[in-house]
Amino acid sequence: MSVWRIGSRWSKKGDETKSLIQVFIKNKVVFCGSDVADEDGIKSGDIVAIADGHKIIAVCRAITDQAKVSGNLGFTSTDIENLGNDVFEIIKHAVGVKVDNIIKLSEPITYNYPATMTLIQDAEVRNKVQEVYDKCTWSELD
Repeated sequence: MSVWRIGSRWSKKGDETKSLIQVFIKNKVVFCGSDVADEDGIKSGDIVAIADGHKIIAVCRAITDQAKVSGNLGFTSTDIENLGNDVFEIIKHAVGVKVDNIIKLSEPITYNYPATMTLIQDAEVRNKVQEVYDKCTWSELD
């Protein structure tokens, strides 16, 4: 099992207002552009840390292997207003995974690594992410 980081900001400039976190939560999926995706890809059972800038703000577990994202994701009018209509064009080239329950962290974990999608190499951060995920009581979330 691997621990991955995927950024939630949908902006080349890192615009804080362009976050996909609510889209991820609503659709139980995490994704990024295929141009920035790791070729080896996320596998079913891997842990995914969702970042907003340099802070990991949520964690989840992949329940599918990485693949092209389906175009039938649910976007609210607020999502579209925040992300822009071009998000639909970009989704056509996105890859990602379906995930279990996405757990928002009460205290973010700092991970100063700029890539959109990457394996977490820092053992301390990887262990923190795994520990946070393992502490969840799934029966309370279902």
